[in-house]
Amino acid sequence: DLLAADNDYDDQRFGDRVTFVHGTFGGIREHLAVAGVAQLDGLLADLGVSSPQLDEAARGFSFQREGPLDMRMDPTEGPSCKELVASLSERELADVIYTLGDERKSRPIARAVKRREAEGALETTRDLRDAVISAVGRGRPGTIDPATRTFQALRIAVNGELEKLDALLAALPDVLAPGGVAAILSFHSHEDRAVKYAFR
Repeated sequence: DLLAADNDYDDQRFGDRVTFVHGTFGGIREHLAVAGVAQLDGLLADLGVSSPQLDEAARGFSFQREGPLDMRMDPTEGPSCKELVASLSERELADVIYTLGDERKSRPIARAVKRREAEGALETTRDLRDAVISAVGRGRPGTIDPATRTFQALRIAVNGELEKLDALLAALPDVLAPGGVAAILSFHSHEDRAVKYAFR
């Protein structure tokens, strides 16, 4: 068995039945090589964000708990959300929010976010949510929070989630043994399309 996992897991309770590897889906070939596994009989990839990530404010994933503007799945890798936003022009940021979040109001949101950044007022998840609200309003009661799509888009971009999924999907024919089964749990249309296309 091979699982890519957070550092939070305690592998002692599983004994030698499980090997935990700190890494990404996209690195499946390398993970298998290091573990000395040629091919897999089964592969399960859960593409969702875990509750512990959302619940821990310091990880910066949730606008419901104020935390630093981070959003990295692996806090030791790559730029944070704040750094990514700083590196993008207003137009590039709008494109990310539109493409990865399916957010129709991406242009005014990007304008508001970049304005807050220029004012030095974009440090936390609440700052980002406030910027979105200033651009699009609070929304109607009972609907999803107006910041949801923007947070999704930025989290996907920060972590290169679609690129890592593409790498996993490209590796499947090689890493699955004949008759092997792959099951992938996807949570939004971009992931779903990529998985269905690869499976076809």
